[in-house]
Amino acid sequence: MAVEPRSVAEAVFDELLRQDFAAVAARFSPQMSAALPQEKLAAAVGPVLKSLGALQGGRPQPQVSNTQGVEVYTFPAVFERARMNVVVAIDAQGRVAGLRLMPPPPEPPKPGELVVESGDLKLPAVLTVPEGPGPFPVVVLVHGSGPHDQDETVAANAPFRDLAEGLAARGVATLRYVKRTKQYPQRPVATVQDEVIEDALNAIALARKQNRIDPKRVFVLGHSLGGYLAPRIAASDPSLAGVILLAANARPILELAREQLEYLGAPRETLEKLRAAAPASYWADLGKYDPVAAAAKLAMPMLILQGERDYQVTMKDFGMWKTGLTVRKDVVMKSYPRLNHLFLEGEGKSLPAEYAKPGRIPGYVLDDIAAFVRTPPGK
Repeated sequence: MAVEPRSVAEAVFDELLRQDFAAVAARFSPQMSAALPQEKLAAAVGPVLKSLGALQGGRPQPQVSNTQGVEVYTFPAVFERARMNVVVAIDAQGRVAGLRLMPPPPEPPKPGELVVESGDLKLPAVLTVPEGPGPFPVVVLVHGSGPHDQDETVAANAPFRDLAEGLAARGVATLRYVKRTKQYPQRPVATVQDEVIEDALNAIALARKQNRIDPKRVFVLGHSLGGYLAPRIAASDPSLAGVILLAANARPILELAREQLEYLGAPRETLEKLRAAAPASYWADLGKYDPVAAAAKLAMPMLILQGERDYQVTMKDFGMWKTGLTVRKDVVMKSYPRLNHLFLEGEGKSLPAEYAKPGRIPGYVLDDIAAFVRTPPGK
């Protein structure tokens, strides 16, 4: 009796959501079984499903395509915390030949929506302003590495949303936007100028033009890669009122990546895959950049914050910022014993699975940022 591919794809969708990984793995083709045994499937997909929350509205109708005799079913699922495309490929024998969970393509900006424009690129943006007439200081938020939405969503957490809501409650506005590599994933980037800096500068310019915003009190806040590049961004806009660095590496990215892989026990070849993911021009550009030296030349206040449990950017980096900027009276530095790379509280050794647990940036971090913005040192 012939196997109906659609019914198999729908069964796989349902089994995935029940986290019945044994049932899903039993449907795999021999090639899939070798590439993704049940244990690896559970380890890779389980935390993601947990972070998404409950399915909303039942199993969606799939979009169907056919590639070389393999039928591909894409279920545009809406979960409690995010949207996710569940992609199931079924071969001619009715076996699972492919399985992926993929974020849906970003939607284009809506008419009237705030947009950061960089040439022909249009990045949806959100301005969060405190209640009252203003004018308010504003902090422009710059993402870490990888494609990110405006909330810098990582698994079950949204650090930029936390910052926007928490700072608004403390009298500080924020501007956040979708990162270029998220909105235009097919658009190549040659250097961090393309990936990060150009859009950050345009976001800063946009923030200055908004109603109820004080154009003389615009700050830039970079997290992780955004913090690493914040001194370079600020050097291109000396009118900024100050710079805020969260979990900013002081060392080269590949050095950090090697350290992270060792910490996680990942294979050595993973580092070469990371290097190969960006063109040679990208690494050549960063090879000439010293973030601490760039920060030392800035004539503006700085706030540098670090989580002591962070394994991605460590206290070694924080120590390098301290050493390089020790003579500056307008630089505030602070580390937090319980916080990880996303500035979420926890205990013991920090691991990636920790990001699947929903949390919020604590009030004491928001207090420190708001205090710096309201009264920058040296001003």
